Amino acid sequence: MQPMLPPDVGRVPDYLARGSPSFNHGSPFYYSAQSSPWSQASTTASPMFHSAKSSPLVTNIFNHQYSSAPSRPYPQHYGGPQVPQSPRLSPSMSYKTEHATGHQTSEYMIAAQSKGLILPLDQELNWSGKSGGGQHVEFARGEELPFQVLGLLGMSLTATVDKVKCKRILLARKTMTCDRRLSIDEALSEVEHLQKLRHAHIIQLVGSYMQGKKFSVLLYPVADFDLKSFCDQVSDAMAQDARALSKAKELRLDYNLDQLHPDSTNCVQALWKFFKCLGSALRYIHSCSTKHLDIKPGNILVKKHHSYLYGYQVYIADFGIWRSFPALDHSQTDTAIRRTPKYCAPEVWFQESHGRAADVFSMGCVFMEMFTILSGHDLDEFSDFRSQAPEQTDAYHSTLSRTVEWAEKIRPELIGHRFFQTLTCPSPTGWLDGLTATVRMLAENPKERVLPRFQLCCGATREVYREEQYWSVL
Repeated sequence: MQPMLPPDVGRVPDYLARGSPSFNHGSPFYYSAQSSPWSQASTTASPMFHSAKSSPLVTNIFNHQYSSAPSRPYPQHYGGPQVPQSPRLSPSMSYKTEHATGHQTSEYMIAAQSKGLILPLDQELNWSGKSGGGQHVEFARGEELPFQVLGLLGMSLTATVDKVKCKRILLARKTMTCDRRLSIDEALSEVEHLQKLRHAHIIQLVGSYMQGKKFSVLLYPVADFDLKSFCDQVSDAMAQDARALSKAKELRLDYNLDQLHPDSTNCVQALWKFFKCLGSALRYIHSCSTKHLDIKPGNILVKKHHSYLYGYQVYIADFGIWRSFPALDHSQTDTAIRRTPKYCAPEVWFQESHGRAADVFSMGCVFMEMFTILSGHDLDEFSDFRSQAPEQTDAYHSTLSRTVEWAEKIRPELIGHRFFQTLTCPSPTGWLDGLTATVRMLAENPKERVLPRFQLCCGATREVYREEQYWSVL
């Protein structure tokens, strides 16, 4: 059976106009997504090329001494990851760095060089404005930083995240303290992975810096929700619409949810879209010989903007415990890692050898919670249902049979939805619906887990730097 076409086929959403030659790239609100690995000649000739220099109102948004361009649209990654090479510093470049800073290269800079993070000046993103190279830099204690701190976004036991404004661009700054528990080399592991990953649904690295013992990573864009809080918003919107629909039926009135509550309808449609976006992002991560190892709703971010399809975009974030492996055939590791018990795979929980299938399991847990919300149930009800297992826990790795029962319980509420009918993926036995594919992701045996290849992701290209008013993202 051939899959049904999504309801939006034939519609050209606004975000696709960014790559169109007819789109006005002179707009002051759009900037390059990242310094490009392409040559200056190729980028300036591209209709997608745009940098701050070409803006009539804003000059040198990130101190552009280089040509910059958005990365290729990520569907090309299906043929293999487009990973830019990050050449290590030559002796002359190291000499330039030392003399630009006025002191010998620090432990931080040595570690950054050893990981291949220091790009040539014509390729790096110089957010700091330092003349000797400004993407990964060090500031002296008490030295003024080139951005404005706007407010706290969140914190954990090991890091704080706040919102900063750097040259009119809002960024998220994640700050950690390097000490005996966290070395500089370990802190840079997140930067190392992010610098090579370029995908529309993965948070972007802008740069990093060291000041005293404080190590900070700058990320783009600044999100408005994590997936958990976004699901709460979707749940509230669906409840509101259900009450309004019930009232309209009592009064025998015609009721159009799209007309009366367009924003609530959009967030519901966006959550349906996220299945395909997150599946695409995780497939790309694995194609780059990388594992995430801590996928959960708190590490998935959502941003609201009118240019996105249905008004919202989703990103995988928090890369502190990512692991790389040399080749796809050698992705198993035995190393014990920090883990989130509720979402980790059985083999991770029991500290057994684990590979990419552990990420598939964790994403399957996230998908089950998304389906729960879209079926009209809440996550507390789902958690209570799983906790009735003999283990009396809501951790997925211990309640797999109850989770499969829940999937069949909510299926009737999903099966008639137009987006559910288009959420399909191929398998050796034919086309599977999204819920069945999600249950396969939660197989106890890692070899039986399959990451679904859903048809037709949202088609977004990698995020461009966009000037925003602070109040618009509160």
